[in-house]
Amino acid sequence: MALDIVKLYISLISDFFKLSDMAVMASPSSNASTLPLLPANTHSLAIAHYLLRLLSEIQESVSELNGMEISSDASSSLKNLLESARWRFTDILVSAWLRDAQLFYYLEAWMPSPMDPSATHYLDQIELFQRQQTTTAFKLAGGIELSSYSLVKASKQLPIPQAFISKIVKAFMDALYAFLDGLVLQASDASPIATGKRLVSEAIPSIGANSLDLLDLTDSW
Repeated sequence: MALDIVKLYISLISDFFKLSDMAVMASPSSNASTLPLLPANTHSLAIAHYLLRLLSEIQESVSELNGMEISSDASSSLKNLLESARWRFTDILVSAWLRDAQLFYYLEAWMPSPMDPSATHYLDQIELFQRQQTTTAFKLAGGIELSSYSLVKASKQLPIPQAFISKIVKAFMDALYAFLDGLVLQASDASPIATGKRLVSEAIPSIGANSLDLLDLTDSW
């Protein structure tokens, strides 16, 4: 009966998150799109946060069930569930990560960086975004032991399977190319400031006068 309950739990989780064997999901023909259950207007930073929370809940449940020593069959099935969840959640994060990277140029507010007045704050934002998403992908891939406690405190670093490393490195590079495309767009006649679609950000505090206000930002030359 206990084994049947474990199998039902695995079935329900797998059905909800569309999990399958990692080798199947890693094949080129598999559908790596995000799940329809995600809110349409959410961003990848929020997705990353809640994916970590969800994976932490699944991992804690798996640890508790394994502690009951129901059977080797149950332990093997739970291990496969956790591996599939890690791969699927990494897929979801990567998809959202790249989507946001392609739109990131809209965040250029033309405010000088507090650390480097010769550059804009936008470059700092790119660095922070890449670091945050790479770190989250590392955690989802099994780089640390997740739990409610470890989400707020550093845990022991664990080895990551090569398949996850390749996926995360590719996502990082693809996002970087998307940022570079955005920089090229900012210097063209199709840039948001030239077309009147510039977003005014209130999240960046202004420190004194903005020296870039003296420039004609619509002139790409």
